[in-house]
Amino acid sequence: MPHQEYGSTESGTIAINLCDDLESNIKSVGKPLTGVEIKIIDGISLIKSKGRGIGYVGDELFQGEWYDTGDIVDIDEEGYIYIKGREKKNDNLGRSQALILS
Repeated sequence: MPHQEYGSTESGTIAINLCDDLESNIKSVGKPLTGVEIKIIDGISLIKSKGRGIGYVGDELFQGEWYDTGDIVDIDEEGYIYIKGREKKNDNLGRSQALILS
């Protein structure tokens, strides 16, 4: 059975949906893992986790405790996360990373 997982290189794994209900697996990426905090500001998810990276090689370190994912999300009353879209896009160009504003 397919399962949804939510994360990025910068944040590490944020959530995983291991629910046996295929309908839920398609709609939600699951609940935050233990030790992962998520807050939503203006619809955008921010992540606080020990698994978060600290920055890019040869670039400035990430600022603050919270990592801005750029993901537009909703969280339901049971704590399940639903990704609705992206505020920004990242493209990897060789070994460097460029930020593309949409």
